[in-house]
Amino acid sequence: MKFRISLFLLIFLHLITESIAKPRCDIFYENVYNQTEFPRDVDLYSNGEEKEIGIKLLNIWDEENKDWKLAKNKEGYYIVGKVNKESLLTKDPYDYEKILIGDIVIEVNDKDIRQSYDESKYGTYISDMFDYNEKVKIKFLRILPNKENIYFDLNLENESFSYNKPFLDILFKNISVNDIAGTYTISLKTDFTEFLGPEYKITEMAHKYLVNKLNSNEYPSEKDIIEYNWSYEECPFDEKKWGDTQSRDPAYGLIFRNQISEEKNQRYAKYLIIPYFEFDEEDNPIKYSQVTYERDTVFEIKNDFNLKTFPFDKQKLVFQLTNARYLFDEWKAQPTTWTQQSGENLKKENSITGWNITNFKMTYNSYYDFTTGHTDGFDVVFEIERKSKYYLFKIILPIVLILIVCWSSILIDPRELESRLTITIVCLLSLIAYNFVIDSELPKLDYLTVMDYIILVSYVYATIPNFLSILSFNLLKNKKKKVLAQRLEYIEVRYGLLSYLIIILSIIIIASNTNPEYSSQALTWASAK
Repeated sequence: MKFRISLFLLIFLHLITESIAKPRCDIFYENVYNQTEFPRDVDLYSNGEEKEIGIKLLNIWDEENKDWKLAKNKEGYYIVGKVNKESLLTKDPYDYEKILIGDIVIEVNDKDIRQSYDESKYGTYISDMFDYNEKVKIKFLRILPNKENIYFDLNLENESFSYNKPFLDILFKNISVNDIAGTYTISLKTDFTEFLGPEYKITEMAHKYLVNKLNSNEYPSEKDIIEYNWSYEECPFDEKKWGDTQSRDPAYGLIFRNQISEEKNQRYAKYLIIPYFEFDEEDNPIKYSQVTYERDTVFEIKNDFNLKTFPFDKQKLVFQLTNARYLFDEWKAQPTTWTQQSGENLKKENSITGWNITNFKMTYNSYYDFTTGHTDGFDVVFEIERKSKYYLFKIILPIVLILIVCWSSILIDPRELESRLTITIVCLLSLIAYNFVIDSELPKLDYLTVMDYIILVSYVYATIPNFLSILSFNLLKNKKKKVLAQRLEYIEVRYGLLSYLIIILSIIIIASNTNPEYSSQALTWASAK
């Protein structure tokens, strides 16, 4: 009997020793992994029972003050920056029973919103202006594609909504553009975070196993918390390990649209669990925890390029984030100020080789896929302008010089046909050879760019002196047509190169006016708009 008791005590002491020796993060992880109580953490929404009328006002970044401000039109009316209910969402400008991002709010309950809305109190959250279940009549102005103004009224309701809304930090490190392939490569760091309250098991277990009073294994008292006499263990987990828990995941379902590939050998990712406290209005501490998914990676993204004004073009690099697992009303994108500031910093650094970054902006958007329906998300847009001097001085100028040499042949006596043809043919062959040299620098498209037109016109003008030289030579052999030959020579000398330059300028002017959105600042002189 004594032997059995001794054996039992040894086993018990061994188990206690093992549990004490085990790292706190491992103990926390095992409890999260073995969670079976209902509701589980994944059954809860990170934002529960919030007032939602269906729209959010547009916030824009104020670079001067380094802060956000409400956007207004020139008359001072507020602009819809986001639609938060799928039942109100439309992308059809002629659908007046729903709301379009960019619609202008004119009146609320028959009152001019400029006088009735307290922007310092409510900010972008117009829903906070009303009580739960309150009926609200809003008058909107929509500017149609043909610039016609349409006013329409909608009766909305400030309903209670629950959804997931992780905070999304995207920190941009580097971008390289491959417009010939229609892609760009972006290096970035992402932090996707959910802040979980006391109703979550993760919060309960994080505080139980990871928080302690300073220099003690005891949980801190309320006084200790208020006096910051406490510390915590920060727990990192790799993707597979945390994924095995099937618990809260702020990155669940998140995708980058138009992603072609990811550089796996440059990818580093982890989950980070941090417990902390918040204080209510009466300074009582409330338990919270933070779940963050961190990732450093490099993506190749497919992008639409309009190169009709190449090489005097500007483009938009569009980076889109959405969720492929949650429907529109179940998940809301929440990009942070850090994302905006990161884009602004990259703009200042102007670190895209061969391009200038002229603007950066973030806009809410929605996307539709037949497998998932509508999903919420946002667009990150870098507006870039090509550095054209390389093409101007290393491609266009040499072509023009070849043409000048080619047309210099008309200054030779027209009777010296062989000398003339030698120059023009050599120039034509030089132009062809040069085109082969620069071919790798030019995009292969199913339409012609400004550069293509310049090269095509140059080919035509390189051949014209050949025919003119032969024609002049034949006319001079006929005494009756000698005057005609002299007149032809006069026209060649005076208008030959000039007409070439006029056509080149006309090509640039037409391109800049037909594609003003994609024409660089270098062509503003040519634009009539």
